[in-house]
Amino acid sequence: MKQIAIKIDALSFEYQNYKILDNISFEINNGDYIGLIGPNGGGKTTLLKLITGLIKPQKGRIRIHGLAPEKACQKGQIGYVPQRIVQTNIQCPATVEEVVTSGRIHLGQSNKAIENAMLDADVEKFRHRSLDSLSGGEKQRVFIARALVSNPSILILDEPTTGVDAQATKNFYALLKDLNQWQKMTIIIVSHDIEAVAKEVDSVLCLNRELISTCKHEGMKHTSEEIFKALYGSEKTIIHHHHHV
Repeated sequence: MKQIAIKIDALSFEYQNYKILDNISFEINNGDYIGLIGPNGGGKTTLLKLITGLIKPQKGRIRIHGLAPEKACQKGQIGYVPQRIVQTNIQCPATVEEVVTSGRIHLGQSNKAIENAMLDADVEKFRHRSLDSLSGGEKQRVFIARALVSNPSILILDEPTTGVDAQATKNFYALLKDLNQWQKMTIIIVSHDIEAVAKEVDSVLCLNRELISTCKHEGMKHTSEEIFKALYGSEKTIIHHHHHV
């Protein structure tokens, strides 16, 4: 029986009287590979910030391996690659190794963890180069290495392929597949490229302020029109759940 990695109960969040998330409940098991899709303003990034403890829920409860999100993060259980970080024009002399090392700021130095993270993300050959000298795809791998350096059991990525070319995107998905299959890492990836994500992940969470659907990626073939209407259209559509996450 699989253990629960992330458990969310009746989660709601609003900002300046605007409801961003409304009564969200779901579970993600250890080793799941989840795609999170939905329109801009649908609450995806807010949900990730709640899971990673960057903001606190106003209603409801989040547990990461039974812990509050901030406690789980302090223990290094969650690796997080924020939205558009690859596109950020960082003008600084920091080397790749220094950027990766900064991911252990709450845990203390570990040369072995730093080496393993750079090897896993295939950036050890760039270790002495400055971050701003790298391509978009190379930067992407550096930030994944930074997320991996705490030896997390959960990896969360918010639109990580934005601004990255096709070959780098292909390499990126191959890396995630390896992390999920060989290291049994639980992965949540947010993307607007629904077709690409559906080919890679085990299950898809469809979010538009409310949880519209959870389904196996093969179920997307049968429900894609309904999902698109529910997520992006003006009318909400009931979608049959093919697989609960």
